[in-house]
Amino acid sequence: MINKNTIKNLGFSAFAIAMLSLSSCSTTPKSSLPDGHTAKTSLDYPGVYLGVLPCADCSGIKTRIYLNKDNTYILQQDYLGKNGTSILENGTYSFDESGNVVNLKPKTKNGQSLKLFVGEDNISMLNQDGTKITTSLKDHYVLTKDYNELLNKKWYLKEMYGKAFDAQKTSKKEGYLSLDEKTSRYSSNAGCNQMNGAFTIEPGNKINFNQGMSTMMACQDMEAETTFGKVLKETKYFDVQLDKLLLLNSKHETIATFKVPVSKL
Repeated sequence: MINKNTIKNLGFSAFAIAMLSLSSCSTTPKSSLPDGHTAKTSLDYPGVYLGVLPCADCSGIKTRIYLNKDNTYILQQDYLGKNGTSILENGTYSFDESGNVVNLKPKTKNGQSLKLFVGEDNISMLNQDGTKITTSLKDHYVLTKDYNELLNKKWYLKEMYGKAFDAQKTSKKEGYLSLDEKTSRYSSNAGCNQMNGAFTIEPGNKINFNQGMSTMMACQDMEAETTFGKVLKETKYFDVQLDKLLLLNSKHETIATFKVPVSKL
C-alpha cells in the first residue's frame, strides 16, 4: 500500500549510489535476439516488471516498473524494513539507437534517470553509463514481468468502448472484474447479473475469457451487460498501469477501462 504522505523522492538513494559505483567493472549489454531484431521491434515489452534490488541500509528495495504502450512509465519502490519510506515517480521513456535499451526520463529534476536493458519478459538495470552490471549481485538487478498485478483484485468498471459506465442506469450496482489466481476463474458484473467463467493468461500480456455462466435477473437496462459480454468476447490483451486496467482487442485498441483504489495495490 502506498501512503502518499510518506512518499519521498530519494534521488541519490543507496540503490543509485551502488549503481554508480559499479560502472568500472562492466561490459556493454548484448541482445540474444536474431540479427536485425531488437527489443523495440520484436518483443512485447510493455507491462509491469517486479524485483527486489540490493540495498545498503535496508532489507531490499521492492521495485515495480510499469512500461506503458504510450511511452510513459511509473516507478514504484518500497524500502523493506524502513516503514513509510517509498518512492513513486513517473515520466517518459525512449529506446536508444540499439533498440534494446530503455532510458527513463523522470518528470522531476530529482527523479531517477535509469537505463534498462530489455529482454524476453524481463528488464535488467544498467550502470549510469549504460554498461552491464557484472558483480556477484548482477542477478538481483533483473526485474521479471509480473502478470500477478492483474490478479486477486477487484477492478471497478469505468468505461466501455469510450463510453462511461453508469450504474444508475442498471440496478445501481458497481460494475467490476475480478480474476482469481488459484482457480483461474473470473467473476464480474456490469450492474445487473453476476457473470463467471474461466480465463487464461499467456506471455505478451495475452488474455482470454472463456464463455461462462450468468445469473438470469431481468434488469431495467440490459445495454451495459450486453456490451460487457461483448468486451469479454473481444478481449485479447491487457495492460496494467498502476491503478488502471485496460482490456484491448486484437488490434490493441482499448475497449474497456477499470480502476482499483490506490490503497488496495
